[in-house]
Amino acid sequence: MAKKAKTAAAQGWRARLGQAEETPPWRLFDVLNSFFVLFLAMVLVGTMLSQIFFTLVSPLTDTSMVLLLGWSLGGAIGGGLLYFLRRRNEKELKALRLIPTKQPAIFLVLLGIGFGILVDLIVLAGTAGANVVAELSYARQYGLAGWVLAVLFLVIIQPVAEELLFRGMLHPYFRALIGGWPGLVLTAILYGVFHLLIYGNPTALDQTSAWRELIAPFAGGLLLGGVRAISGSTRAAMLVHAGMGAFAIMGALVLLNN
Repeated sequence: MAKKAKTAAAQGWRARLGQAEETPPWRLFDVLNSFFVLFLAMVLVGTMLSQIFFTLVSPLTDTSMVLLLGWSLGGAIGGGLLYFLRRRNEKELKALRLIPTKQPAIFLVLLGIGFGILVDLIVLAGTAGANVVAELSYARQYGLAGWVLAVLFLVIIQPVAEELLFRGMLHPYFRALIGGWPGLVLTAILYGVFHLLIYGNPTALDQTSAWRELIAPFAGGLLLGGVRAISGSTRAAMLVHAGMGAFAIMGALVLLNN
């Protein structure tokens, strides 16, 4: 009897991964608009203003965490706008699926940490430094304030902002439009490309940067999409994402001490 129950549960998970979502109350225009809201917030605030600061102010002050500060502000602004635009409509706010999940929060965080460990194990014999995420490229220059900001960004701001967009909006839209699995994979691809464009350099990809700026985020997007599909909760994906960020910080700290 117990074996049949486990089999039914496994089939239920597979079914939820592959089944199409209910069509959300937003159109393609809303999806594209939301994507560019977060993208432009990250680029204009996180990258361009930071580069201006580097150019004009760097001789006068320590700029080791300016880019991370810019990403944090950009993520907070972009994520805040995404939420504000959806909360005006009760149906859209409900469709974001910002609901509690049956899975314990600690389990979801540990799942994200476990994913980080798996990624590190995969590249253990590969390129040195491939396990350092792009967002922590300047980690060796951070002081205490820089590490506090890194925790704030990777564990809170980034998970909330990115999951609102990708698992809150794009995930249900594309899975309703083209089907469960194709929609999950497409959302993961867009998530990987987003990471490459914001945190990486598409014109200078090598083995290390391609891994940390595109391939690992794509794999993470598949996991986050799977969690969203199985749990039905965008909040669950945020918790897993926070676990990934926490592991990235722990990994960077270990590397600094080696």
